[in-house]
Amino acid sequence: MDRNEFLILDIPLPYLPEHTEHMHVQLDNQWSAIRYLLLEEATGQDNPSALANLVHYVVSKLQTANPASIDYIHNHFKEPITLDTLAKLEHYHPVYYSSWFKKRTGKSVKNYITELRLNESKSLLVSTSWSMSRISEEVGFENSSSFTRWFRNSEGVAPQKYRILNNG
Repeated sequence: MDRNEFLILDIPLPYLPEHTEHMHVQLDNQWSAIRYLLLEEATGQDNPSALANLVHYVVSKLQTANPASIDYIHNHFKEPITLDTLAKLEHYHPVYYSSWFKKRTGKSVKNYITELRLNESKSLLVSTSWSMSRISEEVGFENSSSFTRWFRNSEGVAPQKYRILNNG
């Protein structure tokens, strides 16, 4: 039932801002409508400025979309994630992917995932009464002692104390 559809745009360079060479998003209803408009404007040629305006809109939409690997990290940061998996999502070699990721986010993959886990654990500590075991499992740790050690090293305070200090 699923179809693998791609809309590949060959947009003249003068219309494109910098850093647009690796943009992609999933084709949903909104992008299907945009695809239809692009095809109509490209074949119409009655109003070239309409096509230019539509292309500008498409580029701005694409610039706000997260790359597939970053979306994957946000959806799976609680699980083990390999560099190979992320690189394959972007169709890059793992070594190139690491430098691309750092350039794009300002962080290494490991630090990015660690920050997501830390923010999630801090949120859970403050917003729930869950046990350390449950929170540690929720953010991807196999046991609460590893979680407690990691949290203390990251925040300078044990998670239990963090909860007390921030539930003021």
